[in-house]
Order: sequence, then C-alpha cells, then structure tokens
Amino acid sequence: MRTPSGYDPADTVSILRYARQLVGSTLRRELNEEQVRSWSGTGNKGRVGHAVEHYFGIPPNSDAGPDFADAGIELKVVPLKRGRSGLVAKERLYLSMIGYASVDPDAFVGSSTDLKSRRLLLVFYEWEKDQDVLEAPILDVVLWDRDEIVAELLPEAYRYVADRVARGQAHLISAGDTPVVGASTKGAARTWWQPPDGGEPARPRAFAIKEDYVQRLVRTLTSLGAEADTDRRFREALSRQLAPFIGLTAAELNSQLHLGVSMRSKQQVRQVAQGMMTWLRDGNHLERGFEELAEQGVTARAIRVDPIRLKPAEDVQLGIVPFDELVSMPFEGSRVAERTEELLFLLFEKRADLPSSRFLSATFWRPDDDERRMIREDYEAARAAIAASALDRIPAGHQVRVVRYGTKGEKGADSLPLPDGTRTTKRAFYITKRYLQSVLWKTMGGGATEAGRLC
Repeated sequence: MRTPSGYDPADTVSILRYARQLVGSTLRRELNEEQVRSWSGTGNKGRVGHAVEHYFGIPPNSDAGPDFADAGIELKVVPLKRGRSGLVAKERLYLSMIGYASVDPDAFVGSSTDLKSRRLLLVFYEWEKDQDVLEAPILDVVLWDRDEIVAELLPEAYRYVADRVARGQAHLISAGDTPVVGASTKGAARTWWQPPDGGEPARPRAFAIKEDYVQRLVRTLTSLGAEADTDRRFREALSRQLAPFIGLTAAELNSQLHLGVSMRSKQQVRQVAQGMMTWLRDGNHLERGFEELAEQGVTARAIRVDPIRLKPAEDVQLGIVPFDELVSMPFEGSRVAERTEELLFLLFEKRADLPSSRFLSATFWRPDDDERRMIREDYEAARAAIAASALDRIPAGHQVRVVRYGTKGEKGADSLPLPDGTRTTKRAFYITKRYLQSVLWKTMGGGATEAGRLC
C-alpha cells in the first residue's frame, strides 16, 4: 500500500508511534483537504474507519488478511460515548464478515477471521450524536493482542456458525447463541445470503466482540472507562439536590414544584418523579434531567417500595418492543440492552393512596457482567418464543432471572401480529420486582429510609 511518509507499515513500533500522533487531535486536523471533503459529515462508525484508513494510507479493500499485512495488525476504530460515570463502549467490535459459503468448522486457523483478530490496533474516539465524524476527539490508541478468553471463544463461535450453515440453519443464527463473541447482524437487508439449495435466506452477519466485553477492554487497556471522581461528584451533587425532597409526598411535590400532575392519574408517582428531575434541570440545579440521563446511557425509573423490606410494588417497565423488532434484533443493539446499561431508581413509599406516597431516596444500579448475561438470556428466550409464534414458550415468572416479557394493557387491546399472522396483546419488557428487591438491598444496604443514599 502507498503510505504517508513518517511510518513503516511493516514495523509495529513505527505504526504505533504514527498512530499515537492522533491522540488528543481530530481527523479533520490530521487529514488533507481532499480527504476531509471525502469523509466529513455525520454518519456511522464506517465513515470514521475509512477516514482513519486514509490517515494511514490504506486504500478501501476487502482483503482476507489484516490491514497492515507485513506487521500482522488489523486496524479497528472503537466509538465510546460519555455516560454519567465516564466513557463507555457504544457498540460491539466487529472483527470480520461471515462468508456463509466458505465457513468451515475445521478451518478456523488461517481463516480471515483468525488473521484479522490476532493483533488489533484499537483507535478509541468519542462519539456524539449528530457530530461531524471528523470532529470526534481521538482519545487513545492501543495495540491489543487477542487475549485468552477471545482466543478460546472466537473459534467456538466460528465452529458454531459453520455447523449451523452445514445443517441449513444459517437463518437461525443469533448473536446471543455464543458468549463474548457472537455472529452479529451487519449490512443491508438486500445483501442477504441465499443458500444454493434454495433454503431460507440468512441475514448478513459478522463475528463481533460483544459490548460488555468491549467495555472490559476499555477498562483494562485504557484509563478512559474509569472516571471515578466525575462519578462521585455527580452522585454527591444529585444527592444534595434531591435531599430537600425527601419525606415529601407526591401531592406535596406536585404542589410545591408546580408540576401540574393530575393526582387522579394511575401514573402520578412516575409523572411527579419526572417533574422533579425536570424542575431541577430547568432551574439550573441539575445539568441532566430524565431525557439527558437517557442520552448518557442512564435509564431513570420511579418505583414504589416498602421502605423497610425494600420490596417493590410492581415490576419496572423497560419499554414496549414490537414483535417484528424483537424477532429481528438480538440483545446487542436492542433497546433492552440500552435501557439496562445503567439505571437510576427514584424510590417512593408504597401506599394505596398514591398522592400520599412519600419520596424516600434514589439509587443507581449498573448491572455487572453476570447480571448482564442473565438479562441477555432472558431477552433471547422471549425472542425465540416470539419468533416461533409460540407464546406458551415465553418463560414464566419463576423461570426468569432479571427481565420478563409480559402483556401491556388490557387483554385483547392493542393487539399486534405475530410472525405466523395471528394477533395477540402487545407486550413489554420488565425488570421483575423479585430481582429488583435484591438489587435495592445490594445498592442501598441500610434501606430506603436512609435519607438521600445514592450508592
């Protein structure tokens, strides 16, 4: 390849030194005018990746080997988004497209997937919605040798996909079928692969390291994912700002803050909680309200609890997911994955008379790796049942660990079609109150009556 002067594409040290010149800069500053015209604009990670390739003088290609062939290094860009507690991985890390026609269970070693994942030059940049990709700050550059976990699980995922293809079941492959590395959807629908025997077409997919493991790489390879001081300051500030509200009833909050919530509404506690956050934001007391928290990857929910036992009155809804979206969307990339990344719970006292429910406290919950795995498995179990139009296979409450998929609204109302054409009541995902109680005990310890505790 034709490379800019200043680095040797066959020398690892030279490549890394040249790459690190990007850190603290932007692609707009580092590219020439012609390259800027080619890649400027808002868009997806692909646009950033091509711009970084131009920086290294790598032409667009579909080579089976790594980008720096002589050095055995593949170039990857990794978008990070700014959350409440720092920078987190925005999405999975794609390694290589899956060639359904050529994947062989006995030929992982030396395959494109193998060669492109042995050594990765990871270019971390900060993603921001609607931002010109050339203005995205380059945060860090790391040379990563495939670790033991990925080295073990990637070949297993490869063999799993190859076996499915051999059985004529490529269309049934899901990213949730294998841990850490999965066969994730990628590419346009018009590029679906058609088996030569005329079987079911399969969506285009690529082997990818899943988001939670990418976040682990961010934490272990860089210092970008651990902004503990920012996290602590935000919690302390929010605690101070919510402290005056503790002990006030929903009706008192509604009156004192002039929220205008109907005290006859079944959703009055949720609406009052949202009004509290909006009041803080609009009064310049809080820089982020409910909507801003969501943009930062934090889902805010109001829940009513027994203040002594921390037992929630109901499951916490994560949102309605239409059947067609659920069938087509694996956990990674789903709205359930997004809404369980980190949650802020605003706790109100459980009372039959809703206006007299007192505001008790607030707490954050960031699911750990095991909880994330359970959420994924609960999601994929519900997804498989809907895909088969077999509602009796949707896991019952006692079979669900963290999230369940249940009806939303009155039976028979707002029905939606299943894949087989039959119609049934629309459904939503919920965090079960049973698991939520254990979360509250873990995050709050002393109980909801410990005023202002944000853990």
